[in-house]
Amino acid sequence: MPPPAADRGPDPAAQAVDGADGSGPCAAGAEDEFAFRKGCTYGTVLLDVEAGRAVDVLPDRTSETFAAWLAEHPGEIMCRDRASAYTKAVKEAAPDALEVADRWHLLQVRREAWQAAPT
Repeated sequence: MPPPAADRGPDPAAQAVDGADGSGPCAAGAEDEFAFRKGCTYGTVLLDVEAGRAVDVLPDRTSETFAAWLAEHPGEIMCRDRASAYTKAVKEAAPDALEVADRWHLLQVRREAWQAAPT
C-alpha cells in the first residue's frame, strides 16, 4: 500500500489549484459507491485525494445526486469508477474535468480481461 498523501510530499497538480489546502474546491476528487446495507441501499462516498480524507457521503448513487453535488463543489480532476451514473454526472456537471481511473479499478479491468481470455 502506498504511503498516505501527506507522506509523499506536495502534489504538483494540487499546488496549482485554489483550495489544495482545504479552503476551496479540491483539485482532485474521487468517488466510489458503498453499501449502507449490502444488497439493499447504496450510497456514494466522495474523497479529497490530496488530503486523503472523505469530504461527503451522498445518500444514493444516482447521476442526478452526484451531478448536483459536483455543481456545488467543482474540481479539476475526477478519479472515478466505471459506473455509468458517475460518467454521466461528470459530463453534465463538470465537463472540463479530467477523468481518471484509480489503480484499484484499473487492476479490476485487467483481472477481468485476463480471466476472460481463452487459455
